[in-house]
Amino acid sequence: MKKLMIMAALPVLAMAAPQAAMAETSKSAEVSYAGLDLTTEAGQKEFKSRIARAVNKVCTDSQGVRGAVEASKRSACKKSAMRHSEQQYAAVVSQARYGG
Repeated sequence: MKKLMIMAALPVLAMAAPQAAMAETSKSAEVSYAGLDLTTEAGQKEFKSRIARAVNKVCTDSQGVRGAVEASKRSACKKSAMRHSEQQYAAVVSQARYGG
């Protein structure tokens, strides 16, 4: 399978009766690298672009809420998702370049 899984833990405000509590939910996306030659710089660059687009999509609030708190959460989500994807990216590229 020529896909990489992007995962991010998203902090979500859960409203309990009189108090607000923090909970975490996870979102994920698959990033295909089918058709890319990962032995080349161009192929690797395109793969990174696909990952960045997936991270942006996973970490962007679908309701378009804006504000400092939301921006901070979005930034933390993106950093976490990129960090999670780095090892997968390296393994996929290494496999393509050097074989199994």
